Amino acid sequence: MKNIKIGKIALDKETQASIYRIQVTNLYMWSCTGHVTMNDEASTELQYRLGKIQSSLKDIDNRLLLLENLNALSNSVENSLELFNSLSPKQHAILQLLLMGHSNSAIGGRLGTTPAGGKSAVTHLMSRLGVSSRRSLRAVYTSVFDNACKDNYLSSNRIDKSWGTAYGLMELPEAEALDPFHAVIVKTRYRSPGNLNKK
Repeated sequence: MKNIKIGKIALDKETQASIYRIQVTNLYMWSCTGHVTMNDEASTELQYRLGKIQSSLKDIDNRLLLLENLNALSNSVENSLELFNSLSPKQHAILQLLLMGHSNSAIGGRLGTTPAGGKSAVTHLMSRLGVSSRRSLRAVYTSVFDNACKDNYLSSNRIDKSWGTAYGLMELPEAEALDPFHAVIVKTRYRSPGNLNKK
């Protein structure tokens, strides 16, 4: 559990919130039930203290919300990178074509299958990556792809990072002749780039 520092006191977030909520509740109940007898000056002081506590509690809630958002963002980035690194070369090819904005039909044709087959491959990839739309996929994975090191991208048994722009929409006969990654794109069972020339 992460600690939040307020002033010179550092307590975990749940303890801080609990302390302030108890103080607010107790002071309010005492003043409402007559358990505390006070003059106007004391009443004013109580209202002042209640206001300070409520202000501090609001500040804690804002800090907690910020912390939760930061944690969610961190987890999202880590999960996205982990999922990205787990993709097969064929899935990386589909991802590159999606990030370039190509249709299911065009992707299916490049994979040597039908438009329905392209749609199925795209749907499966998006499900694996935890996104429900092309817009969400581009929002999350464009930066992940752009920040991927070119050398590591290729050495991790993926296709080349520039594959989409160089070979992405070649017709199959031309791709079979020119695309060094053709075998891992079209065939379901793929081989690593180092074994592409092996029969």
